Amino acid sequence: MPTEGFRMLLYTVCAHDRSILVMNVTPQSPHHQLDEALNSWLGADLSTLEHDGQPVWNGDPDALHARAATVDEAATWRRRQEMPEDAAAPVPVYLVAASRLAVAASPR
Repeated sequence: MPTEGFRMLLYTVCAHDRSILVMNVTPQSPHHQLDEALNSWLGADLSTLEHDGQPVWNGDPDALHARAATVDEAATWRRRQEMPEDAAAPVPVYLVAASRLAVAASPR
């Protein structure tokens, strides 16, 4: 993982007071980057995942917050970045075992 020459911050996104994932952001605009992610790929992802039979996030923006990653969360993120990946850039790391919600058939 090439990290020389640039600085990054690790933030943990929490839903309903549960740590969900760690992602890297640049120090210039961390809150803007987090908001962008939540309003696009991350919000969509969180709304389709479940953990222990419950949705990871119910869609309520007030139930989400981000904070600086703890030492343990940052270590987990760094370990996962060392795993062989197709992506060249650092990727977000989920801290919970989650699966996709089953899509209910629409009534006719």
